[in-house]
Amino acid sequence: MLVLGFSVALILPQGVIGVRPATQLPEVRLSDLQNVANAGSNPPAASAPTMAYDPADGYTVLFGGAENGNLNETWTFARGSWTDRSSSTSPPPSNAGNGLSMTYDPADGYVLLSEDSQTWSFHGGAWTNRTAAAGVHTGIGGGFIGFDPNLNATVLFGENFSSFHSYTWLYQNGVWENATRGSQPGFSSSENLVWDSTTSQLDLIGCASTFAFENGSWTALPQDGSTCITGGVNVADDPVVGGLLAYGGSGGIDFGTGGPGVTWTYIDHTWASKNITPCPQIAGGGAGMAFDAGAREVILFGGFGRTYSDQTWTFANDSWKNVTAPPFPPIGVNLAAVFEIVGGVVLVAVLIAGVAIRRPGATRRRRP
Repeated sequence: MLVLGFSVALILPQGVIGVRPATQLPEVRLSDLQNVANAGSNPPAASAPTMAYDPADGYTVLFGGAENGNLNETWTFARGSWTDRSSSTSPPPSNAGNGLSMTYDPADGYVLLSEDSQTWSFHGGAWTNRTAAAGVHTGIGGGFIGFDPNLNATVLFGENFSSFHSYTWLYQNGVWENATRGSQPGFSSSENLVWDSTTSQLDLIGCASTFAFENGSWTALPQDGSTCITGGVNVADDPVVGGLLAYGGSGGIDFGTGGPGVTWTYIDHTWASKNITPCPQIAGGGAGMAFDAGAREVILFGGFGRTYSDQTWTFANDSWKNVTAPPFPPIGVNLAAVFEIVGGVVLVAVLIAGVAIRRPGATRRRRP
């Protein structure tokens, strides 16, 4: 719903009593109008959403998360702004802590989402339920997925919450196949499965442990400096920094604080922390992160500090930038559009006295 209040004034040549000269009207800037158009166009505040960059459609996809219940909204981010693509056909409400994970699968040509026992794809702005055709990756209550170009397949690593056994599955040609063999890494809810384009390895990043998936099996990697990578850290491949970029909480930081998280890089199997300000105030971590190959920057959304975050940040040139859309302009803040009729005798000033916009949001359902 869009509500605009207008006041229209007829401005005559200077000297007429009680009429303000046209030269005193406020200046109109294009950025003012753009701010109104983009006002409030942000996904809802959330922790633990899942994100993936879609090079075919040229945007970053965000789904789900939790904020007083699980969410099932779908948003895409491109050229600095979010677009709401939520619909009645979508995966169930969930968050990364419940096994929600997403990656781009170039072999099948779509963004692939795994949620508990369900499999969905996102392409051309729409979701398709592929669970029946893909089969169910049984034995897993929660997990993480990432595409491995070496295998030309999506890898899923997860755990059965009852038996506490870990499993590995492969997704090829639209079908899941159990690839569990040999020793499996231990499972942690704060892990990430991410392709490192610098080392050409699919890395499993966990609490004080890092594994690579090579030739169908898991190999432990060196742990230099990784003992502090805890507390809901999210990881994304960042070829610009030459490795992986991580951001979130760290050992010793209270999840309920509103302070900053920690920026990390993982280069040549070595973790290094960076003291970068300004930065997202999400000491609890839990943000969604993805590398935007088109813009050559990492996109971060949400997370948890003192409250759930609805902020969007980008990381490029070794710095964080808050690119969150501006809030709604309050009632009483005026913008002016001035139009001059040839001859300069009559000027019409249209003053926007207030703007109130309400976006019809997608239904937010709580998981029972």
